[in-house]
Amino acid sequence: FLEPTTIIPLNNQLKLSRLQVEHEKQKILQSLARQIGDHAEPLRANLNILVELDLVHARAQLGRALKATRCPLNREGRVKLLQARNPELILNGAEVVP
Repeated sequence: FLEPTTIIPLNNQLKLSRLQVEHEKQKILQSLARQIGDHAEPLRANLNILVELDLVHARAQLGRALKATRCPLNREGRVKLLQARNPELILNGAEVVP
């Protein structure tokens, strides 16, 4: 394929424009990365908090799904298990007898 000579300058301008657009994209991404980097510690701390909240929420959902209750402590700080069932067995579909 031979490019017509009248189109060569237009094609060159198009290539140059595309390069300029890519260069501008890179500048914008670098600027955004710097801005995010300036706030890295608070973002990391917030992420850790969200992970903890997600874990608490997942535990609560599992507890509700298993109809679980908290183990009461007696005055000596010991746990008295009544009608206890192993959640691993329940999750695996085994018949559990308390």
